[in-house]
Amino acid sequence: MAKDLGADYVINATQEDPTSKVMEITGGGADYAIECIGNVDVMAAAMGSIHGGGKLVIMGSAPIGNMLSVAPYEFLMGKTITGGVQGSIKPFIDIPRFVDLFMDGNCPLIS
Repeated sequence: MAKDLGADYVINATQEDPTSKVMEITGGGADYAIECIGNVDVMAAAMGSIHGGGKLVIMGSAPIGNMLSVAPYEFLMGKTITGGVQGSIKPFIDIPRFVDLFMDGNCPLIS
């Protein structure tokens, strides 16, 4: 489905290592990685898939008590981690914009 929505690459984590594949595709790491499922192992893998100066955005909510383990050298390379709630949208601005995108056929909704 990601390909249908415009993704250039799709990685099946059951068939290949996502971090290695991202490094191969990008030639050294992604600018951004976004974790949306709340899995600390995926968060760590996403951190490993960005280059020095890259940013990991955590959107998923891991269960209370789960801890993310990140090697300190990752931060010395200039990598950053940030998070957001509900996409950090501004509802009065963004929702009408998304509706317009959908109505114009530029934002297909998935059921």
